[in-house]
Amino acid sequence: MDYLIHDLISKSRLSLKTKPDCDKLSHYIFEEINENISPQTLRRILGLVKTTTKPTLNTLDILSRYIGFDSYNSYILEKGNQHIYPVNIQLITMLFRTPLQEVNQNGISQLFRTISKYIYDCPEIIAQLDDETISQETFRYYFIERYPAYDLYNHGLDAVLNKMKATYKEDHWFQLFIDSTLLLCKSSSITKKGFINQYSSFSEKPTKDVHPFLIGRYFGMNYIIDERKKERKKIQEEVINIFSGNETSPLNKFCILLTYVEFLIYTKSYRHGFELIEKYWNHKIVLADWMDYGYKEVIKVFHFICLFNIGNPIDAKGVERTINLDAIPFYFKQHYSNILKKEKHN
Repeated sequence: MDYLIHDLISKSRLSLKTKPDCDKLSHYIFEEINENISPQTLRRILGLVKTTTKPTLNTLDILSRYIGFDSYNSYILEKGNQHIYPVNIQLITMLFRTPLQEVNQNGISQLFRTISKYIYDCPEIIAQLDDETISQETFRYYFIERYPAYDLYNHGLDAVLNKMKATYKEDHWFQLFIDSTLLLCKSSSITKKGFINQYSSFSEKPTKDVHPFLIGRYFGMNYIIDERKKERKKIQEEVINIFSGNETSPLNKFCILLTYVEFLIYTKSYRHGFELIEKYWNHKIVLADWMDYGYKEVIKVFHFICLFNIGNPIDAKGVERTINLDAIPFYFKQHYSNILKKEKHN
């Protein structure tokens, strides 16, 4: 904690020994990273007010981001003994080489989710993972397929995905997953002709045989690549046909909606996104296990963005009040928190 206070003093150029200093630091933090820490909280952290309450992890994360780190975990690792990294890498490598079937059978999936979060909090670890670990099915499942955090693309995740493209070149649909992710993050581009050549088999495969996330991403990619209004309208109609049919379960419709609307927002097609969410999202639906706990909040973020941008700020604020950012899955929580704050600021 002493290191953190010292770095706050260096960053803010304040002595942080008085109440006015805490007022100024609170203002500086909001101005720089658009996040709030009250002067009262800062006074407790700095020891200007006697308290037995420890700062929350969220507060420490905000202070760390103000200093220039991704999270408090990342900060303390940077300040700690750098020699622990080789041990961490060896442990992570060993664990991710555990067969996925064995992980599922032994009920230790939560451990792998925790490891993924650890890597997300310390993205510099990514560069130290060898190709064999990256190519493991367990790594692919727990680190990549559960929606990688966009903030990581500045830390080398795009390089990991490109490596995996080569490793899984025979896996047609994982290629689509990677291409769509890189496209959303502006790390690559793809032409209409290239898209058709690579993914034309989609039209030959029954949608029931394709993961609904990939269905949404397929149509979303198509929407981005084809900028003609007439063609985009056709794509929208195809998606609506899937939603309207009885062959697709409510859970699968939700998955398609979630992944497709993300691309609509990318292209600023807010009205299309709004119409789909309003018509096809059942707010009361109970989703399967991991889908239920955070993805509803992401849809709410999308709903807020669409409402805000089609000129319904009052309704948008109503949706915003129901959003629980803390419930959003950790692997893209920061990304959507930033989107939400950016829209409010604009």
